[in-house]
Amino acid sequence: MPTPAPPINYQLLVESLRDVVWVLDVVSRRFIYVSPSVRELVGHTAAEVMAQPMEMAVPPPHRAALLELLEQRVRAFEAGQIPDDNRFVEDMELLRQDGSTVMVEVAAHYLRDADTGRLQVYGVARDITERRRAEEAIRMSDVRHRLLAEYANAVVWTMDMDGSITYVSPTVERIRGYTPEEAMRQSIDEILTPASQAESIGYFTGMLQAIAEGRQPPGYRGQQEYLHKNGGTVWCEVIAFPLQGSDGRYVELLGISRDIHLRKQQEEEVRKAHAETARANEALRHLNEELERLAQRARQQAEQERLLREEQEKLFAMLAHELKTPLATVRMVAASIPRENGHEIARAVRDMNEVIERCVHSGQLSDRRLLPRHARHDLSALVGLAIQSGRWPHRVDWTAPTEPTPLESDAQMVRMIADNLIDNAAKYSPPDSRIPVEVQAEARNGQPGYTVRVTNLPGDAGWPDPALVFDKYYRAPHAQRQIGAGLGLFLVAGLARLLGGRIDYRPSDTHIRFECWLPQQPPAAGPVA
Repeated sequence: MPTPAPPINYQLLVESLRDVVWVLDVVSRRFIYVSPSVRELVGHTAAEVMAQPMEMAVPPPHRAALLELLEQRVRAFEAGQIPDDNRFVEDMELLRQDGSTVMVEVAAHYLRDADTGRLQVYGVARDITERRRAEEAIRMSDVRHRLLAEYANAVVWTMDMDGSITYVSPTVERIRGYTPEEAMRQSIDEILTPASQAESIGYFTGMLQAIAEGRQPPGYRGQQEYLHKNGGTVWCEVIAFPLQGSDGRYVELLGISRDIHLRKQQEEEVRKAHAETARANEALRHLNEELERLAQRARQQAEQERLLREEQEKLFAMLAHELKTPLATVRMVAASIPRENGHEIARAVRDMNEVIERCVHSGQLSDRRLLPRHARHDLSALVGLAIQSGRWPHRVDWTAPTEPTPLESDAQMVRMIADNLIDNAAKYSPPDSRIPVEVQAEARNGQPGYTVRVTNLPGDAGWPDPALVFDKYYRAPHAQRQIGAGLGLFLVAGLARLLGGRIDYRPSDTHIRFECWLPQQPPAAGPVA
């Protein structure tokens, strides 16, 4: 007959376990049994634990959640939603006697006592600190390796919440010249310049304060200047953020430092370029102000010149009016004087009249008071009239086209052009030399028109200066013997522009030649240059 097994001492077995076995009375929320191993786990004796409500076993922030969980389970059990073979397993943070916490895995079973009918919870609490630490180490290692892969050219580093460096990736040697072992032994004043130290400490202090107050700690993103082993510095873009463990506590600071030294150099070059641009803009502003002052002065001078021209025109008009009457009287008296002396006086009077007329017309041209009145004419007829009514018909060799030369223009201005060109040629050529005058059909830039060409031999006055010949008051150096004001060719150039044409000085090797081109039709956009 087999020997009966000795009775099992369950109490001895339970009390020999390192895990804490406990029984909770749900109604009173008091533990009715706690194994002695609880002292090793939280520092309290079993009696001390049983003397207080069960929620006091957890940190204050978790107590409300624990009571809510217990109430939910009790309601579910009473409603028959929890089977008899129920078992709940969850991780929980317990409060130790010294104020610290310990993570435990709690397995609980809800059961109604057969004798009393009261609902009780039977449970086991197991210290999982080492397991959590191992899991956390594996998780952090995974995070580091992932970051190392993503930021192969940057330094990945970690720091405990007490400020000690726990990891530095090998890239630090390429960026700062130190090995990872050397970098981990350095203090903050050996890592960063003073300004960057202050910024780093300010962030770390604020992060710890946020955690202590139960707030979400901020991350960091900025630029910091690191000390290099060669005595220089290197700028890095730094990203750092606090990491939470699986229990929700912040366990370390994870950072990434990326070398931006070249970018900082480029930024500095851009800054210098902006500064240079700003200086150039300031200089340009001063220049614009100076130009505006000069322009204002020029406008004032132009206004003064305009007023002076107006005064001159008034003077010319007054002189013309005051001189023409006595000149007419002189002309009548000259007609009664013997022929030779009378002719000399008449020529002098005519010359004076022409000077007066040119002064008046020149002033009107400068002030833009001469406006063309276009009508249909024949150019050859107008030039012919100018020759016949002028002083020099006996010296002109007139060549006109056999075909009509229709022209839409101002008849008076055309005759003034022809008269001034012929008069200029006659005055500044040898006295008895011939003056060829011709009209020729000629298109310019696809526009039909005519050229009036006047040619003469150079006289005592010599050859005119091509650069000055059309300037107001210009006279050749040896032209002083002739009566004139230097306004004839200036007037021709202005009238030609008003009519949409132009005047050119085109001498040959032996002759002085002026060519005035006029369009058949007046230009739609006004005078040409």
